[in-house]
Amino acid sequence: VFIQQPTTDTAGRILTPAVTIAAQDGAGNTVTGFTANVTVSIAVNPGAGTLSGTKTISAVAGVATFGNLSIDKAGTGYRLQAAAGSLRDTSQAFSILAGTATKLAFTQQPTTTTAGVSISPSVKVAAQDAFGNTVSSFTSNVTVAITSGTGTAGATLSGTLMLAAINGVATYPNLSIDKAGTGYTLKATASGLQTTTSGSFNINTGTATQLAFTTQPVNTAAGATIPTVKVTARDASGNAVTGYSGVVTMAIGTDAGNGTLSGTLMVTAVQGVATFSTLSINRTGSGYTLKASATGLTTAFSTPFNVTAGQASLLLFTVQPVTTTAKTALAPVQVTAQDNQGNTVTSFTSNVTVAIAVNPGGGTLSGTATKAAVGGVVTFSNLSIDKVGTGYRLAATSGSLAPDTSSAFSITAGTATTLEFSVQPSATVAGVAIAPAVEVTALDAGGNTATGFVGSVTGSIGTNPAAGTLSGTLTVSAVLGKAKFSDLSINTAGTGYTLKAVSGSMNVTSLPFNITP
Repeated sequence: VFIQQPTTDTAGRILTPAVTIAAQDGAGNTVTGFTANVTVSIAVNPGAGTLSGTKTISAVAGVATFGNLSIDKAGTGYRLQAAAGSLRDTSQAFSILAGTATKLAFTQQPTTTTAGVSISPSVKVAAQDAFGNTVSSFTSNVTVAITSGTGTAGATLSGTLMLAAINGVATYPNLSIDKAGTGYTLKATASGLQTTTSGSFNINTGTATQLAFTTQPVNTAAGATIPTVKVTARDASGNAVTGYSGVVTMAIGTDAGNGTLSGTLMVTAVQGVATFSTLSINRTGSGYTLKASATGLTTAFSTPFNVTAGQASLLLFTVQPVTTTAKTALAPVQVTAQDNQGNTVTSFTSNVTVAIAVNPGGGTLSGTATKAAVGGVVTFSNLSIDKVGTGYRLAATSGSLAPDTSSAFSITAGTATTLEFSVQPSATVAGVAIAPAVEVTALDAGGNTATGFVGSVTGSIGTNPAAGTLSGTLTVSAVLGKAKFSDLSINTAGTGYTLKAVSGSMNVTSLPFNITP
C-alpha cells in the first residue's frame, strides 16, 4: 500500500515527500516483520518518462521508503506501481511538470523544398528544460537563420524569422530559401537558452520562369565576333534550371547605332545554358544591349556595351562636290575613312589627297588638296577648278586605303571679266567687208566663255595708220557671250590697222591687219 503517494513535481527533481510503501495484512495493519524487497516502476506513463533513483529497497519493519525517485519527462496522470512478490499496489495519479527552460529544440524539422517556396510542414522550435520537456510557460522570441557554412553561399532565408513562442513553441509558417543547394541546416536562438541546429535538408531548383545573361557581351569592333555570350534559364528565385532545353533567341535590345546583329541567333539550351559564340554587330554605337527571349520565360536584357570602328580600309566621299562656277571655291567637300562595315574610323589621322579623276574641261584643281584627317574625316573647303566642263569627278586617295571617286559635277562659266577677239580681223580690200566676220568673246576669270554675257560690244579702229573710217554695224549684242561683227569695213588702204572692242569697263585690241587698195 502507498502510504505516501507520489505528488506533482518537476521533471528530473526527486519526488518530495519521499514515496513510502507499507506491507499490510488484510486488515490494513503494517506487517512489521516484513523485510522483503519492494520495487517501484511507472505503471501509467503519459510522458514516456524514465523513472530514476533507487527503485528496489528492502522493507524495514514492513515499510520501504524511496527517497530519491525522479521522472525526466513531463506528463499528466503518471502512476507508480509497487511490487513485492505477488503483492501489488498502484499509486494515485500525479503530474510531472517541465523545469526551467535551458535550451531550444526543433520539434518539426525543416524538409526539402523548392527554392522560394515555403517550407512545409511549418518548422517548429520548442523551449525545453534540461530533460527535453517543452516549457509551456516560455513566451520569449525565438529567431531562426541559415547555419553559417551550410547550403549555398549567399542564400537568403525569407519569411518571419523571429517569433514569440506560444506555450513554449515558436511555429514558422512561411520560411523559404532562395538558392538551390544541398546540406542546409537552420539555427534557432533565444536569449539565455542553448542554441540548436536542425537536421540537414535540401533546396531544389524550381521551374524555369526567366532568362538571365550569365556571360555579358563586351566592347567589340564592328563586324568582329563578340566574345561568347551565355544566357541561363532560371527559376523565380534566380537558380539555374539545368533541366531546361528550350530554344533561346537573341536580338538587339537597345540599338545605339542602327546596327544589324549577325551570327547564330537561335540556340538550344544545354543544361539550362544557351551559348552564343558567333554574334557580331556591323555599326558603331555606345550603349548597345542584347535581348534574349524564349517561349514562356521572362525576357532578359544584357548590360550596355559599345561597338567601335574596325581598322580603316577605304575612303568615301561623304559630302560630294557640287556644280560651281569656274575658279570659285567648291562648297566644302568631305572625305571619310571607314572600316569594311562602313563605320567612320575616328582614330584615322593620316593625309588624304584629292585630285581630278575625270577632266572633261581640261581644268586645273586649285586649293589645299592634301589634308590630315581629324576624327577620321577630312573637309576640303577651298578647292576650285578653272575650266568649264560637264561630268567632272574627283578622286580621294590615302596610302593603301581603297580610293573613292566622287559623283559627277559641272563647272560653269563665271561672270565676264575680259574680252578677246576670238576671230581676229584679217587683211581685206578697202571698202570690202572684213571676212571672216570679226568675233569678240566675253571671258570669265578662268578664261572660259562667259555664256551668260548678253551685253553690247562696240567696235572701233584702234591703230589707224591711214586715217581710215570703220563702217558697218559697230555695236552688237552678245549671244551666249559672243558678239559677231559681220559687216565691218575700212575705206582707206593702210598697213598695221587694229580694231578695239569695248563693253563697259572691258576692252581689247586686235592683232594688226592691212587694208589694201
